[in-house]
Amino acid sequence: MAELPATGGVIPSWQLRTVKLLRYVTPSDYFVLACEIIFMLFIVYYCIEEAIEVSSSIAALSSQTSSGVKGEDYEPAESFWPPTGRQL
Repeated sequence: MAELPATGGVIPSWQLRTVKLLRYVTPSDYFVLACEIIFMLFIVYYCIEEAIEVSSSIAALSSQTSSGVKGEDYEPAESFWPPTGRQL
Protein backbone atom coordinates (compact mmCIF):
# COMPACT_ATOMS: atom_id res chain seq x y z
CA MET A 1 0.00 0.00 0.00
CA ALA A 2 1.34 3.45 -0.84
CA GLU A 3 0.22 7.06 -0.45
CA LEU A 4 0.87 9.77 -3.02
CA PRO A 5 1.00 13.11 -1.15
CA ALA A 6 0.41 16.46 -2.91
CA THR A 7 4.04 17.44 -2.35
CA GLY A 8 5.21 14.55 -4.52
CA GLY A 9 6.85 11.22 -3.88
CA VAL A 10 5.49 7.95 -2.58
CA ILE A 11 5.05 7.01 1.07
CA PRO A 12 4.79 3.25 1.51
CA SER A 13 2.95 2.04 4.59
CA TRP A 14 1.02 -0.90 5.92
CA GLN A 15 -1.05 -1.51 8.97
CA LEU A 16 -2.47 -4.69 10.44
CA ARG A 17 -5.68 -4.35 12.47
CA THR A 18 -7.30 -7.08 14.45
CA VAL A 19 -11.07 -7.30 14.79
CA LYS A 20 -13.03 -8.90 17.60
CA LEU A 21 -15.76 -10.80 15.76
CA LEU A 22 -17.30 -12.30 18.88
CA ARG A 23 -18.37 -9.26 20.86
CA TYR A 24 -20.11 -11.01 23.75
CA VAL A 25 -17.89 -13.73 25.23
CA THR A 26 -17.58 -13.29 28.99
CA PRO A 27 -20.43 -12.87 31.52
CA SER A 28 -19.65 -9.16 31.83
CA ASP A 29 -20.05 -8.89 28.03
CA TYR A 30 -23.54 -10.36 28.35
CA PHE A 31 -24.33 -7.75 31.01
CA VAL A 32 -23.35 -5.07 28.48
CA LEU A 33 -25.63 -6.78 25.94
CA ALA A 34 -28.55 -6.70 28.40
CA CYS A 35 -27.95 -2.99 29.09
CA GLU A 36 -27.83 -2.24 25.35
CA ILE A 37 -31.11 -4.11 24.78
CA ILE A 38 -32.84 -2.27 27.64
CA PHE A 39 -31.55 1.04 26.27
CA MET A 40 -32.90 0.28 22.79
CA LEU A 41 -36.28 -0.75 24.22
CA PHE A 42 -36.53 2.60 26.05
CA ILE A 43 -35.71 4.45 22.83
CA VAL A 44 -38.35 2.54 20.85
CA TYR A 45 -40.95 3.06 23.61
CA TYR A 46 -40.40 6.82 23.80
CA CYS A 47 -40.38 7.18 19.99
CA ILE A 48 -43.77 5.44 19.83
CA GLU A 49 -45.07 7.56 22.72
CA GLU A 50 -43.99 10.78 20.98
CA ALA A 51 -45.49 9.64 17.66
CA ILE A 52 -48.85 9.03 19.36
CA GLU A 53 -48.69 12.45 21.02
CA VAL A 54 -47.85 14.19 17.73
CA SER A 55 -50.63 12.39 15.85
CA SER A 56 -53.19 13.32 18.51
CA SER A 57 -52.01 16.95 18.39
CA ILE A 58 -52.32 17.00 14.60
CA ALA A 59 -55.81 15.51 14.81
CA ALA A 60 -56.85 18.14 17.36
CA LEU A 61 -55.43 20.97 15.25
CA SER A 62 -56.98 19.73 12.02
CA SER A 63 -60.45 19.75 13.59
CA GLN A 64 -60.14 23.42 14.52
CA THR A 65 -59.32 26.59 12.60
CA SER A 66 -57.21 29.50 13.80
CA SER A 67 -60.20 31.03 15.61
CA GLY A 68 -60.87 27.88 17.60
CA VAL A 69 -64.24 27.23 15.89
CA LYS A 70 -65.04 23.91 14.23
CA GLY A 71 -64.24 23.88 10.53
CA GLU A 72 -67.75 23.37 9.17
CA ASP A 73 -69.18 26.27 11.25
CA TYR A 74 -66.51 28.78 10.29
CA GLU A 75 -66.71 31.18 7.35
CA PRO A 76 -63.98 33.79 6.92
CA ALA A 77 -64.99 37.47 6.77
CA GLU A 78 -63.13 37.99 3.47
CA SER A 79 -61.00 35.92 1.22
CA PHE A 80 -57.30 36.68 0.93
CA TRP A 81 -56.79 34.60 -2.21
CA PRO A 82 -56.40 35.51 -5.00
CA PRO A 83 -54.58 38.70 -4.02
CA THR A 84 -56.43 41.89 -4.91
CA GLY A 85 -53.42 44.18 -5.00
CA ARG A 86 -54.43 46.02 -1.83
CA GLN A 87 -51.76 46.65 0.73
CA LEU A 88 -52.44 46.25 4.40
